[in-house]
Amino acid sequence: MKHGWRIFSVLSCCALLSWAWVAVPPALTRGPYLQNTSASGITLVCKTATVAAVTLRYGEQAGPPWAGEASSPAGTTHVFALTGLRPETRYAYELSAGGGRLVGGADCSFRTSPAAESRAPFRFVAWGDSGTGSTAQLDVAARMEAVLPAPEFALGLGDLVYDSGQWEKYDPLLFQPYATLFKSTTFWPALGNHDTGTENGAPYIDAFYLPTQGGAPGHPSNSERYYSFDHGMAHFACVDSESTSTSPGGAQYTWLEDDLVHARARGKRWLFVYMHHPPYTRGTHDSTSESELITLRANLVPLFDAQDVDMVMTGHSHVYERSFLARNHAVLQADLADYTKVASPDGTVYLVTGCGGKTGSGPLDLAIMARAYGDVAGFNAIDVSWSEVRGRFIERDGRTTDLFTVRKAADAAGPRVAALEARGANELALVFDEPVQAGTGAAGAENPGNYALDASAAVLGATLDSDQSTVVLATTTLAANTSYTLDIQGVADAGGRAANESVRFVRTESSAPTGTAVVPQGATWRYFPGASDPGAGWAAPGFDDSGWSQGPAGFGFGDNDDATVLAGMQGVYASSYARIAFQVNDPTLVTAMTLRVNYDDGFAAFLNGNEIARDRLPAGATNTTLASGSHEAGTFASFDASAALGSLVAGTNVLALQGHNSSLTSNDFSLHPELLLVIPGSGSDGAPIAVLDAPVRTANAPARLAFSAARSTDGDAALASASWDFGDGSPRASGLEVEHLYTAAGTYRVTLVVRDADGLEALAETSVRLHTQGSAPRAELAAGATQVAPGGSIGFDSAGSLDPDGGPVTLHWDFGDPVSGASNASSLGAPTHTYARVGHYT
Repeated sequence: MKHGWRIFSVLSCCALLSWAWVAVPPALTRGPYLQNTSASGITLVCKTATVAAVTLRYGEQAGPPWAGEASSPAGTTHVFALTGLRPETRYAYELSAGGGRLVGGADCSFRTSPAAESRAPFRFVAWGDSGTGSTAQLDVAARMEAVLPAPEFALGLGDLVYDSGQWEKYDPLLFQPYATLFKSTTFWPALGNHDTGTENGAPYIDAFYLPTQGGAPGHPSNSERYYSFDHGMAHFACVDSESTSTSPGGAQYTWLEDDLVHARARGKRWLFVYMHHPPYTRGTHDSTSESELITLRANLVPLFDAQDVDMVMTGHSHVYERSFLARNHAVLQADLADYTKVASPDGTVYLVTGCGGKTGSGPLDLAIMARAYGDVAGFNAIDVSWSEVRGRFIERDGRTTDLFTVRKAADAAGPRVAALEARGANELALVFDEPVQAGTGAAGAENPGNYALDASAAVLGATLDSDQSTVVLATTTLAANTSYTLDIQGVADAGGRAANESVRFVRTESSAPTGTAVVPQGATWRYFPGASDPGAGWAAPGFDDSGWSQGPAGFGFGDNDDATVLAGMQGVYASSYARIAFQVNDPTLVTAMTLRVNYDDGFAAFLNGNEIARDRLPAGATNTTLASGSHEAGTFASFDASAALGSLVAGTNVLALQGHNSSLTSNDFSLHPELLLVIPGSGSDGAPIAVLDAPVRTANAPARLAFSAARSTDGDAALASASWDFGDGSPRASGLEVEHLYTAAGTYRVTLVVRDADGLEALAETSVRLHTQGSAPRAELAAGATQVAPGGSIGFDSAGSLDPDGGPVTLHWDFGDPVSGASNASSLGAPTHTYARVGHYT
């Protein structure tokens, strides 16, 4: 059990003092990372290098202004347990301390789970045996970050930190390699044998914040070693196969049995179990000869059969294996990839994915296994819908080498677009929500005739990826910052059901500057090779860098594109530091700030000592720290640093960066920054910014939903137009504020395109889901007192009141005091009422 000082509830907001100098925030040493997500809450955790009070700001739209704020007490471990959130909703967030932002931007967001009755589809990823620090681990981590659509959560299948789960290895082997993923994806871990090697898993228990009250009514697990959670229509149970007995009649077994029974009784469509040790494997471990695996199988497989568990996910054996649909230790359905549970709930699919960082092989000859691969590294991506579960094994090079489906209902719908991404001026990546037919035939995804662009552009070719859902389209040149419509017709799934959809997109030109370059490309910087430590406070404005070398950006070696070549870097040191001063006359006129960096592999950037951007580099990195993943240079990546505008000062400012390679022996390195400021009226505003606000994204059909583009901007000028596509085939609409009536259940892509006076366009989109499984709102009431003297006031609070379907709620208070007239009613979230007379009030 964790110490009481580590978890807190925020009861009030505290005012923070502002000082005359620019404070340097403490360095983040871990996180942020997300834990214990539910339909109405989430826990966010981070650690700082020094004692500090950290502030979390969050909202459905990134601030400022932010909708919510919470502050931690001074310390080095900071835990924010948020409640009262909307189900099935994505929130942006940022962390700040010491007068500056610790982390924020596009990578920082979290999503609440769907409501209990929801049939919302979702994706998660799973992997095990990863915490090695190997290139294989970093490659797999990078692939998970890039997968489209992004997962809503991740399962860690044990052996997270080799060799013994040591305290000091959790950051370099777990939290740093997955730093980008963990900022926006909840992590649900299982305990592995290597994780218990230090104090019986004490570092594991310390690191994670897992539900201990899950289970059947009156029978919680009361443990973070085994636990359960719901995600909409699905239920997940984590088993401790290492340090707690799985024997029938034992505490864990009894809890698990009751938990699974209760989940089915509550109508959960899918049951998933995950743990470290596999009941079936013939890889680097052998379930036919190893006694602990034989015992585990004898204990748990009959329970899985009895409760109709749909999927069991494991690690331990450093291979990939996936079973047929199985029951009672035998193959139930022998198809290699397609299984049905429409007529009967019988059967379980068993996965062994113990190759997230460790690799190996073995006989790989179990008859129950449909797929068995040795000497591979990879992860599973699992897509869950009401009708089916679809699983993929994705290897470290991005290839999908296993694809299988478990069905519980007939699929009546054709393929729909799950994601669309412009990958340059001549290429689109189109991701369908299910596998589609290959080839160039009439229903084939590789038939260019099944795709049509606006008259100004055309599709020239189509290639289906190994995942059988991603199609890469070659196109004529797509103009930057211009909207297009892609019509898809005829592409069919395996059952012959064809797509019929139109999708709007804008190719944002990342190389087109937005703002005035106060630090231009090729500027002359002070730089310091990281063969030694650059010195304390190296990023602060007052640091003396007169002893550093001078040279033009970019800095690096190996690509023949660096103005300042670091000839002695390869094999000797892995980092380089750079500082530059620039002038701002009036920072109050600046409305936006963008840092653009061409880099290989990781970096962190600081403005006047305050962090403004970071990628693939752990917080607290020293000159010897390696980047946590690889990133190829070649183009300038943009990082919105507008949240740090408060760090700008009138006069001299200092931009400082540290760049890090992922390996001492890497054959290249690059660091080339550029800083852009938007000042309205200066001609620096560039393309417009589209912001789409949708108060309700989930509703019972039919429903009239409102949408707003009012927060969209174009620097110093008014927008020329705002155009809406509601995704249901209806005519487009225009205007900053619109409403639309959806008459049928379904998931719809809502797209906003705004245009400025120069004809440049920007796009924002969201999904809305109309369904027929809605439930009534939930009301929660708290009173500050139940007795008061005449003339006294009582404060009330509606915290916890919500619509389980995800929409906003309208509040109406009646204080039971009609004599008070109009003040007897209120619509506030936390009103106060004064009772003037003696009496009993309801």
